[in-house]
Amino acid sequence: GEFSATENILNNEFCGMLSFEPVFISVCKKDSLEMDDRDREKLVHQIDLNTKQYETNLVVITHGTDTMIETGRYISNRFDVTNRKCCVVLCGSMKPAKFTNSDAKFNIGCATAAVQLLEQTQNYGVFIAMNGKVLPCDNVHRNINNGIFVSSKL
Repeated sequence: GEFSATENILNNEFCGMLSFEPVFISVCKKDSLEMDDRDREKLVHQIDLNTKQYETNLVVITHGTDTMIETGRYISNRFDVTNRKCCVVLCGSMKPAKFTNSDAKFNIGCATAAVQLLEQTQNYGVFIAMNGKVLPCDNVHRNINNGIFVSSKL
């Protein structure tokens, strides 16, 4: 099958730079604006299933930026990350990976580092990694003027 942009980045461009073997699972290939709670529930189910199957508590999800926060909050409300001691980080890109000057590699790198650091510091939860920041999904919003993800607390 066709490799995702994330698979290409982590397996080819970051080859030999990772201290773990990533597992890639495709759950929903649609524009995030077309996602609904059934799609989000499938995502929660896959997180539950695959954290058990692969004996991990680290999850990185690539997601469209338009509804990334909504999905993060859905996961946070439907999956017990604290008791399961899971770190879930959602990331995306303002410009897709196939374009020059895409932020995809930067954001995937940030999310990959963040999920490991969050786990090491026992900071379990659901986070958004965008624009060089890692923010809890319940404390983030997107600036409507420039599209940048920022903390809701000032």
